[in-house]
Amino acid sequence: MKSVKRVWIIYLVLCIGLGIFQFIDMRVSLTPEPDPLWHVVFYFPVYPVLSVALGIFTAQMKRFWAVPFAAFALIALIAVLTLGVQIELDVSALLAALPSFVGAWIGIAIGKLSAAVRREKEKMG
Repeated sequence: MKSVKRVWIIYLVLCIGLGIFQFIDMRVSLTPEPDPLWHVVFYFPVYPVLSVALGIFTAQMKRFWAVPFAAFALIALIAVLTLGVQIELDVSALLAALPSFVGAWIGIAIGKLSAAVRREKEKMG
């Protein structure tokens, strides 16, 4: 259980740190007009990959099903706080967080599958 807490802390630190970086970039941009388009890189490959890793490491928790919802809420909050500086948000924050939600479920599936394979290997030999 201690390692699960460590994984959560690492996930939160990375996501919040990236969110702070994005916020600073949107507020204090090197260009006269900040470009929120490149921030898509965070919401599609970066945060979902972090969520997959979180799902893998938390798949054996008792309440594993809450992990994707927590990831979704965190990433949606980061999207509202960072992207809301320059663009008008309606549903886009929720859409930006959706890949992290799916990524966490994929990670849980991978974690559950690998645990099942491990159990079968132990039974066999």
